[in-house]
Amino acid sequence: MIYRPGLEAVTSAFFDDLSETLDRTAGYCDLVYIVGDLNVRLDRTDDASSRQLTELLKSMGSLSMKLDRRTSVAVHSTSLRHDAT
Repeated sequence: MIYRPGLEAVTSAFFDDLSETLDRTAGYCDLVYIVGDLNVRLDRTDDASSRQLTELLKSMGSLSMKLDRRTSVAVHSTSLRHDAT
């Protein structure tokens, strides 16, 4: 499980740590799930952190998003799949 506080800026250290963790995990496991809250706005394709995370996941080979519904119900949510109605 991974959690990155949403009120803190996304740093290069976060991406370095995540990349190192994924590299180590991939060496021991055939199937990897990333669960938790990364607090990176993947819905904002113009955001540098969003692009960096997307590229990191692509570089790992077969990692992909598997969300099929919103992850939060708050009206002020910044979730990737936010669609409160």
